[in-house]
Amino acid sequence: MNGIHDMGGMHGFGKIQYLPEESPFREEWEGRMFALLATVTGLGLMNVEEWRHGIERMNPAEYLSASYYEHWLHSVVDLLDQKSILSIADVEKRMARMKRRGPIEDGPNKGGRSKTAMLRREMVPGALATGQSTRADVTIEPRFRPGQQVRAKNLQSPGHTRLVRYVKGKVGVVEKDFGVFTLPDTMAHGNIPTPQHVYSIAFSSEELWGPQADPKNSFRIGLWEDYLDPVGDEVS
Repeated sequence: MNGIHDMGGMHGFGKIQYLPEESPFREEWEGRMFALLATVTGLGLMNVEEWRHGIERMNPAEYLSASYYEHWLHSVVDLLDQKSILSIADVEKRMARMKRRGPIEDGPNKGGRSKTAMLRREMVPGALATGQSTRADVTIEPRFRPGQQVRAKNLQSPGHTRLVRYVKGKVGVVEKDFGVFTLPDTMAHGNIPTPQHVYSIAFSSEELWGPQADPKNSFRIGLWEDYLDPVGDEVS
């Protein structure tokens, strides 16, 4: 979908402040949010594309004012509410009780905490190492081959898509076939796999940004087959 989240190629946001020594989590709750997402997706309560689309549906002003992990929290809570797993009213009641009683102590059975930890400390390294690949174990003939010119379709999807705005209508070259994966556009709306090949498409900087761009630069972007047309065919 077209939204404020699709910021690739946009100007005016200032220089990215990169601090190599910075901790991955600025506050403790951010680490807990990371574990929560791994838990709900690992249990099959939602898939990653549903979660991404939940972030995309945020109000633009709220999206810009919220922090990175607040985006995560918003989507998880919203989806759990939509799926009738945990209501927003339940979350608000729980927060109110926590404020009255103060911080919950660590340890089994303290502060009303459940006895069962769905993602225990010792499970984290394995979960991070394996990830959640969307590769599909099916054999499908590829539509495109390395070296072939393709054009990214100018699709204006009202739902979720991984077709970024700044490549729409642009011509690139297939550099590599990554294999078959599920299609995010359908996984986000009903857990429908729609398996197809994903390719690394090389775009020149001039094709993406115009004649003023540095001709020595180029970009590689992973794109699904449904996002591409062969050059010479009518553009969808």
